[in-house]
Amino acid sequence: MVVAFVLALPLLLGSASKVDAQQISNEKQCLQAVKDTEEAITSNPKIGDKAEKILLEVMALAKQRCEEKQFANAKDLLELARGMVASE
Repeated sequence: MVVAFVLALPLLLGSASKVDAQQISNEKQCLQAVKDTEEAITSNPKIGDKAEKILLEVMALAKQRCEEKQFANAKDLLELARGMVASE
């Protein structure tokens, strides 16, 4: 189910993933963005168990995309993770 959600992510984000001021263009920036997002997650109140499980999977997938040099995909996943935390 999570995989289907992640595969549908580009459709869900649509125009929300337009180019913005902070682009990820290399692995160092990508991993720093993952670290920053992890810090944002830990500084916010705990979310529900199911949402937390999905959030952890999204973060792991974002880190994997960084390592695969798929920076645009990693950025979309990190935006999703930040949005999940902000909505709780």
